[in-house]
This record gives sequence, C-alpha cells and structure tokens, in this order.
Amino acid sequence: MKKKNLSLFTSRTILGLFMLIAFSLNSIAQTDSTAVKAKKQKYTGPMPCAAVNSHNGSLVPVGTYVFINKYFNITRDQLYSGTEEMDFPTTPGSRAFYYEELQTALRTGIIKGVDARLIMSFFEKKLDRLTPSSDITDINGGIGDMKLFVRYGVLSQKTSPINLIVGIGSTIPLGSTDAEDNAGNVLPGSMQLGSGSWNPLFELGVHKVKKRQWMSGYFMYMYAMDGELGPNVFTRSNVLKYNFAYAYAITKMFDLGAEINSEMLTKAKLNDVELDNTGGHVVQFTPEIHFKFAKGMHLDISLPIPIYQDLNGPQFGYTSSIVGKLAMKF
Repeated sequence: MKKKNLSLFTSRTILGLFMLIAFSLNSIAQTDSTAVKAKKQKYTGPMPCAAVNSHNGSLVPVGTYVFINKYFNITRDQLYSGTEEMDFPTTPGSRAFYYEELQTALRTGIIKGVDARLIMSFFEKKLDRLTPSSDITDINGGIGDMKLFVRYGVLSQKTSPINLIVGIGSTIPLGSTDAEDNAGNVLPGSMQLGSGSWNPLFELGVHKVKKRQWMSGYFMYMYAMDGELGPNVFTRSNVLKYNFAYAYAITKMFDLGAEINSEMLTKAKLNDVELDNTGGHVVQFTPEIHFKFAKGMHLDISLPIPIYQDLNGPQFGYTSSIVGKLAMKF
C-alpha cells in the first residue's frame, strides 16, 4: 500500500513545527532569573565551538569578519520508496548520484544588532547510469546559486538566558540550469548547478552556551519560485530544515558533539506538473569533532548518518556523507 505523501502545508505539520520551536526555546531557556541578574564570576575554562552542519543564534559584531569554509561529500546510491529500500530494476536507468560541494561564507556585522551572511557554492556532481550498451557517468561542475541572509538579534545571552536571531534572505541565481549529457539531453534537476530563480529564505536560530556546553536549534525555510530546467519551467522543492546540536568542550583544543539534521521537501514541478519521485523527509544523526587550533579558528569534521528516510519514490536516499568545516574569525 502506497504511503500518503508528506506535505509541508498540512495543519498538523504546521502546528507540530510551532510546538517544536516553542518546546526547544523553553527547554534551553530554563535558568534561575536571579542568577541571570546577579553578577557572575567569569568562567575561564574551555569553551565549545558551534555546530558543524547547522547554524545558531549568534550575531557577528560590526568590525568583525568570519570566514567559514565547508566541504560536503555525499553519496546517494540506494533507491527508496516511502521508508522502504528498493532493488534497482534490470532496465537501463540511474544507479548512483554523488556530489561534492565547497561552500564559502563571509559573515560580518552591518549595524549593531544586525549582521549579514553571503554564501558561495562550488559543485561537482556525478550521475552513474546504466544504458543498453554500456555504463555512463555524467559529470557537471562549477559555481552554484549564491545565498544572502540578513539577521537580526532578538536576544543575547549577555542580557538574556539565550541567544536568538531571526533572518531573511534569498538565493541568487548564478548556477547553470541547462547542462546536457553526451547525447544532448538536458540532465535532471538534481544534476544542475542552479535553480534559475530567486528563492526567499527565512531562518530562526537559537543557542545557549553554559561553560563547557553548547546547545542550539536552527530552522530554515526556502520557498521555491518558478525556475528553469533547459527550455522548461522547473520549480524546485520547498525546503524546511530543522536542526538541533549539542557540543561539549573536552579541553581548550578539543570538543565532541552531535547533531540531529533534518529536512522536509515538497514535490518539485516541471511545467507546473508535480514530479511524483521528488520530495520527502530525511533525518540524520551527526557525530562530530572540533579541533580549536588558534583563537577564533577551528577545524571540524562530522559524519551524518541517515536514521529515517521517507521519500516519494522511487528516488535516491542518502547512503553516506562527510562534512568538514574551517572557521576563521578576524
């Protein structure tokens, strides 16, 4: 029996999301109000770093610059329909999808209480296909769409129990949308580098640092506008990401942490017709390690592990991933 498709727009999902946000904020904000107002003795022990595969509730002050480089290596070579794995058919078709992404971000303060984040991405994507005559690998690489966020600090842990930001932004269409295979056929949307559209972005980030401990939550929603896929109108999936992270500073040079990284996607559309084998819900558990080699600089490695996949199939699920991060503050 086919499972009912997941939708971001059902009242149950929306209510559940707001309950999740409210619970997260309430949980990490629990503190003794008297202790917050009282003058505290300054903590001088090891401090934890931010999450690797997520964002948080921090702001960058005016005059400070943060460079963040992330590397993603992702393999998707197992078919899913709903939550069930599928065997590949004996007929010709796609067999595996791989991509590498180098993501470079610059963050800086604009005015007091407001900062901006600009993100550039460079991709190399590969699609293994079985044809009637041979095995073929399609390759497409280059610059992807840019992202620009502006964030406002609602709360700061300097005067409140938590750090909390809200942000808005957009993707900026720089990546190509008309790459072809050797036979001159337009590659599928997952193999293209861009969307061909300006897609609004909304974010909510929160975190709390308590001596050696880091706790954070992050929510991001992208609303996909009509874009391009070769000569066709192509609308990518709307995306809701929700993430939770915890890190513990073992020493002044070394942290251990873990994240829950999740995303929900609606079905994409081609010429205003929904594509049945797109969209779904993925949850990954991400253990990680942070190496703090200098003040304001750290190198992090994480290994996202899929623990739940409910995909509108057949489509490729996540098999293995590596995420690396190098952060430098000036």
